[in-house]
Amino acid sequence: QEWQTMQAYLTSENCLMQFLSHELDDNDAVPCGKCMNCDPANMLPVNFNHNTAVAAAEFLENIFIEIPPKKQAGNAAERFPVYDFPYKFGVLEHMPGRVLCRWGEAGWGEIAKQGKQQRYFDDRLVAASAKLISERWDLEPIPSWITFVPSHRHPELVSDFAKRLAEHLGIRYLDVVKKVKNNPAQKNMENTEFRCANLDGAFEINVDATLDEPVLLIDDAVDSGWTFAVVSALLLRTGTGPVFPFALVSTSTGT
Repeated sequence: QEWQTMQAYLTSENCLMQFLSHELDDNDAVPCGKCMNCDPANMLPVNFNHNTAVAAAEFLENIFIEIPPKKQAGNAAERFPVYDFPYKFGVLEHMPGRVLCRWGEAGWGEIAKQGKQQRYFDDRLVAASAKLISERWDLEPIPSWITFVPSHRHPELVSDFAKRLAEHLGIRYLDVVKKVKNNPAQKNMENTEFRCANLDGAFEINVDATLDEPVLLIDDAVDSGWTFAVVSALLLRTGTGPVFPFALVSTSTGT
């Protein structure tokens, strides 16, 4: 809710002071006549270079975006009849994950958005992700290998990024998660029931290729977090070590 309010404030064409007053339940507030929307002469310059944007984004990223684990799969007969997960994930629950940036925000978010559109993520995103993982994430135990969430729509996008990230971190890259159902995009699912049903039976794990060691699970984007929850549970079910999700961008208005 707070994130949506901030976005509304940033894009508002009305008096900004009046907007803030209304948010504080002062419905009698009138336009101030001084903010940049009331008087364009008071608008601050908005020209900045990429390095400035990245520096600002890195400062903000020190307050990291977390991917919290899902505690409950819910009624398996309704949500996951194929996977038959327990009501509570328990030992199939992934570790808290991390996200590099928010979709489209200045700095990394803008570069990630461009990469998604161009079907290739810039090497700068690889370096920034490696820095977050190795320097700003207190991983315990430390992952010894990387795998990724595959996609039929863009089969090379995430796999290529994960491979380069593994090289940067000096750990193994293993392609062990298989997409076996051509399901609709998760972002189009309107609620938890639809999201879970959409993922049920969509992935399989190549059991012979997994390692019983901690693993980084990579995806390009995270919204509700259910894809990470499901793929992590499948990996853990095969006997891998703890699973740490990592996504380039958050597309959620609340994550």
